[in-house]
Amino acid sequence: MKGFSSNKIDRIETLVGEGSIIEGDITGNNSILINGTVTGDVTTQSTIRVGRTGVIKGNVKANSAILSGIIEGNLDVLDSTVLGPHSRLKGDLKTTRLKIEEGAKFEGRCVMLDKSTEADLNDDSEKTKDELDVKPS
Repeated sequence: MKGFSSNKIDRIETLVGEGSIIEGDITGNNSILINGTVTGDVTTQSTIRVGRTGVIKGNVKANSAILSGIIEGNLDVLDSTVLGPHSRLKGDLKTTRLKIEEGAKFEGRCVMLDKSTEADLNDDSEKTKDELDVKPS
């Protein structure tokens, strides 16, 4: 898939280390790497990365997302989303581009956004080009 493997990975500005537990929302403009546990919403205008030991129990909004850990909540992404082989997403996903690697688990609804969509990701208007319900296997 063009664009996924050549995406520049942003420099990590915010890190939640393995073993760390944060209860509350995280908001930032820079890249965030979660290797610990966050109970709360996470919002960034850059990339969110959830490592294999990372868990987010809350909604996530980002420009792009790379998931190797767990998100239990909705994931709204303006650009590309990668669900890695050990990832688990339990919630609805809105994204422009999606790559699901073998072994990833996804339980929720997927809405593929039109590339020209710049409206709020919470808007369920006719700006989507495709909608798909995904059930657990």
